[in-house]
Amino acid sequence: MYALSDHELIKLYSNAKTLNLENHFILLIEQEIKLRGLQPPNEQKVSLKQDSFNS
Repeated sequence: MYALSDHELIKLYSNAKTLNLENHFILLIEQEIKLRGLQPPNEQKVSLKQDSFNS
């Protein structure tokens, strides 16, 4: 998987989850993402301002 860029790897992970591929395959991709020091998209922290809900 070293031939894939970080962006391609994240996209592959998202597509694998969307297509509901085998868990073993998804876990392999997830391990590679974590080895690179990245976070899978569903684990990325999102900061929301509270006032954005009050408009």
